[in-house]
Formats: sequence, structure tokens, C-alpha cells
Amino acid sequence: MKHFYYAADWGFGKYAFVPNVLVSVGTMYRKKFNLNRTMIPNSTERLFLDSGGYSFFIKWGKYPFSVEEYVSFANQIQDEYPLTEVAIMDYACEPDINRTNLKTNKERIDSTIQNALSCIDYEPNLPWVPIVQGYTLQEYRYCLDQYKEVGLYDDDFHLWAIGSLCARKKVGGIRKIVVDLSREINYPIHTFGMTITALKDPQIFFNIHSSDSGAWSFNAKSHQKLRDLTRYHKKITSLIDGFQYQEVLQ
Repeated sequence: MKHFYYAADWGFGKYAFVPNVLVSVGTMYRKKFNLNRTMIPNSTERLFLDSGGYSFFIKWGKYPFSVEEYVSFANQIQDEYPLTEVAIMDYACEPDINRTNLKTNKERIDSTIQNALSCIDYEPNLPWVPIVQGYTLQEYRYCLDQYKEVGLYDDDFHLWAIGSLCARKKVGGIRKIVVDLSREINYPIHTFGMTITALKDPQIFFNIHSSDSGAWSFNAKSHQKLRDLTRYHKKITSLIDGFQYQEVLQ
């Protein structure tokens, strides 16, 4: 793993000191898009925009905005803060989401592919990140096959991502999916919301390019956030340094 992104919340930019930041539309959308500048630290070097699908699906089972509106908001951010990554509007496949719309994972995967096509068609110049969705390994493989079928796999994306992994507790299941897909995807891979426990697994760590702190939330009071972030940052830094040292020894 080369990069780790810290998921921003409101006011994050006032106390954070990290270079890689992930901002989710789920934290910026309240009946309309709101670019909250306090979420983005001055130290930011890499900025990853996520569509926030999981948070919307838990509540309503659908996105409250269109692909065109999402692309327009991404462009608004891009005008002020250069984006290094923009996730396509994918459809999470975790069992606990609201399935009022798109009940089956196949439907959700097919809609993910359609949204990927639409996002890129609306604004091909954004640094899009296609997301491979599913819950079982077979579903992820089906999703990747669909990307190939519509011709997106042949496009020159600098990064791909694997979705619907952050809510899982069994590291073995995550490892199986990551290792299998890393053999199929000939591009760097991002995994959303990996826990530190999962990242400690060498086969996961060495088969991904980046991950983020989406699985970790700030439960402390406002005045404790800097302290908690400092502790979390030290754990991540220690983990990365430890694996890099092992790699040098090998």
C-alpha cells in the first residue's frame, strides 16, 4: 500500500494535518450540494472524492441526485481544489442496505456499470476511478467482466477500486477477494474503508495501492478529535513503515 486517505468530516480541515484526504458527498449533501471548505486541510496533497453511496443507500436506498448533478459538483470542487481521484457513482452491495430500489446485487452491479459510463460520458477529463462492486467473489468477477464487456477496462484509468468491503469482519473473506481481483486487474487498486486489522494482513497490504479511514469514525467530542486523529495516524504510519521495512529486508 502506497497511499492512505483520511476520511474528512465537518471541520476536519481545522485540526487535521494529513496529506491525503477523502471527502464523501454523503457528508456534503443536505438536500443540496454544499462544498464545506472546513473539511479540506491546507496540508492536502491528494484529494479523493467519493459519491457517498453507502450512506445514501442505508437511509433511502437510492442517490438523491443525478449523475449529471454529481459530475457538476465534482467540477465545482475541481475548480477550487484539484482532485486526484473521483469515484464513479457505484451501488454498494452490502446486505444491510435499503433495497427498495435495485433489490439484487446483479441489478446493483449493472447499474454501477451504467453509472460509470454516464459519469465518464458527462465529463471525461475528471480523474475517474471505476469501482468493482459485489459481495461474493463471483459477483465481483461478474462486475469486472461487465466493465470489459462495455469497453471501460481498456480505458486508461490510473486507479481502480473495490467496493463493499468495509463492513466485513472476517479478514479471510476480504483477503480472498483482494488477492483474486488483484490478479485480474492490471492497475493499482484502492479498497474503501479497510480496518487496521484487515490492513495488517500482508496479502491485503501488498496487493493494494491505497485505502482510507472510512471504517473509522470520530466518536469523540470536538475538542478530542485532534488527539484521536493523532493516535490513529500513528497506528497507520507504524503499520506502513513496518511493512516497508519488511519489504526492504526481503
